[in-house]
Amino acid sequence: MNTTESPTPTSDRNTPAATVAAQPAGTEPLDFQAVREEHPTTWEAALDVNATVTEGGRPDLFLVNAIDEVPQNCSLAQTQDGKFSGWCSCQTFDAVSVCPHLCTLRQRASLDMLAIPLRER
Repeated sequence: MNTTESPTPTSDRNTPAATVAAQPAGTEPLDFQAVREEHPTTWEAALDVNATVTEGGRPDLFLVNAIDEVPQNCSLAQTQDGKFSGWCSCQTFDAVSVCPHLCTLRQRASLDMLAIPLRER
């Protein structure tokens, strides 16, 4: 099973490519290791989804467009201490503060398919 949350880096890139000063209102701290353990259905749904990810107008903004779903606007950034913070426009995020869309972004970043920016504060 592919978990994409390996402690071993998959590239030589040690720092994100860009920084952002702030994220949207409602951004929550995210612990993707805890998501894998406490919300395995959400994590697995992201692994199985066939989605197109489009980068937005800022480095932290993405549009996640899964087949047969309404496209979702997402924000994901890494904090100075190596943790993550994110926001998504979907109802699942509103309900539980994590969703398959954000997990998709994290998984693709783990595979060097997209860059997650560093949040300045």
